[in-house]
Amino acid sequence: MRPSGRPSWPQARTAVVECVVLAVACLITYWLARTLLSRVYSVSRDDDLLGGMWAVLATIFVLRDSFGKSVAAAVSRMAATLVSFVLCLI
Repeated sequence: MRPSGRPSWPQARTAVVECVVLAVACLITYWLARTLLSRVYSVSRDDDLLGGMWAVLATIFVLRDSFGKSVAAAVSRMAATLVSFVLCLI
């Protein structure tokens, strides 16, 4: 960063590219959850929309600046979901 607190053009360009990647990943995730998975099992349209929104939130939490970090975040999230599932069954 510059002394004035404003990012340089290369930093700003990198930030814009990362934002675009996140937006595209969120759109693809929403489309997959809303369209494809709703064909497998759908209770109602509202549930499909809610599932799409949760899928987008999961994408935001999991997407990191490198593939390895993204995989680690996804595995961590799946492990936490599994633990929660087991605790709910008990």
